[in-house]
Amino acid sequence: FFFKQKTAYEMLRSLVGSEMCIRDRYKVILTKKREELKDMTQRLKNGLDKLKEANEAVNQMKSQLIEMEPQLKKASQETEIMMIKLSEDKKVADERQKIVAGQEAEATIQAKEAQKLQKSAEDAVAEANIILEQTTEKVKELEKKHLIEIKQFSQPPLPVKVTLMGVCILLGINPVLKPIRDQPGKLSLIHI
Repeated sequence: FFFKQKTAYEMLRSLVGSEMCIRDRYKVILTKKREELKDMTQRLKNGLDKLKEANEAVNQMKSQLIEMEPQLKKASQETEIMMIKLSEDKKVADERQKIVAGQEAEATIQAKEAQKLQKSAEDAVAEANIILEQTTEKVKELEKKHLIEIKQFSQPPLPVKVTLMGVCILLGINPVLKPIRDQPGKLSLIHI
């Protein structure tokens, strides 16, 4: 048990050193806390400034909205009117589209019918061309004696008239029936 007792001087010296250490530490902590407080105060001040600016901007926007309210109401009413008009126009356009679709379907049917008619007409023309060629060949076989025989009729029978008219048409001659006797000496189909 060797315990050495400290003298009063040593104890005082030890306490003063401790107190200085505590005081230095306190100064450091105090300085740090003051800087933190200063930063927080600055942040708070900046936040308040921003809030003040935001409030001013909101108040300015409110006044602008109040000024613009009649214009906004008018624009809203015009938009509603335009939407109604667009709705009506759409209905009209839909109706017209239905009509056009119906007309298109009808035109398609008519086009098909026209194609059928064209086909049947082409077939008839082809058939008529065959008959024309055959008739032309038969007309080329006509001789003068045949015409003299027909000339002798005072009134040729109807089948002869029709045949001669057809020959005239094929030859591109106007098929006006004139009595051959009125044309003495001319035995040409031109004067039939």
